[in-house]
Amino acid sequence: MKRFKLTKKKITVIAVAVLLAIISAVSIGAGKGGGPVGGFLSDVSTLWKRPIASIARFVESVYGYTFEYETLQREKQELEAQLRQYEQESLNYTDIMYENEQFRNLLDLKQRHADFHWDTGRILTWSASSWSKTFTVSRGTQYSDIAQGNAIVSTTGDLVGIVDSVNTTTSSCTSIIDTTFSAGVYVGDQKIAALVQGNFDLAQQGKLMIPYLEEATPIRNGDVVMTSGAAGVLPEGLVIGYVEAVVANKSGLGMYAIVTPKAMLGNAMDINIITDYQK
Repeated sequence: MKRFKLTKKKITVIAVAVLLAIISAVSIGAGKGGGPVGGFLSDVSTLWKRPIASIARFVESVYGYTFEYETLQREKQELEAQLRQYEQESLNYTDIMYENEQFRNLLDLKQRHADFHWDTGRILTWSASSWSKTFTVSRGTQYSDIAQGNAIVSTTGDLVGIVDSVNTTTSSCTSIIDTTFSAGVYVGDQKIAALVQGNFDLAQQGKLMIPYLEEATPIRNGDVVMTSGAAGVLPEGLVIGYVEAVVANKSGLGMYAIVTPKAMLGNAMDINIITDYQK
């Protein structure tokens, strides 16, 4: 059998009801009786009616406020639960859309480079040193065919760096703006053969350079810089970036071009690894 639980609110309401019942009884008795006692009871009844009625109204208002407050609290909790559910559904939808985009990018890369063998991974960390621009990826010999010299590209196929050393579960890589990086490239629609390499000063700005240019070299701002595949170190056709400016050397002899990478360097991001290709 369910036990009746008394609360402060219920006790107050009951007490007021009892008082009202007593006052009512006294009033009735005072109305029927006569003499000094009847008059005294009538006076007492009249004296206490208004305070008791005020207390009753106050208790009723408090009860109504409490009930309304509890109702609003329940509604608030229900709305918060719905909001959390909607936020989770939104996150799930965002994750699904992101994964679909990565699959589409990888499919596009496979169609453009049918001879490439791919593996996927993620950049875990970037070096904090100003002297070297290196990063670590989430692939090693345990679950991948990754090897030293493999190209690391973004999900859209833009060159990020080269694998330097391989461990069991991770691999260390050199980025394209590191001072030790260099590669043969084609520049612009005319496919002008050149060499791109890292430079310490430009690396602090997230850029690299094409040195040893003659003044008559037809390289222009905005020209695409992509790997030429020379010497078989990197496959041909990987976009490195764009020519930002062609600048005269401080010595006054010759020119060099500043190249802005297309890939977003310095961020943790998903990447693709070219583990093999037809040379």
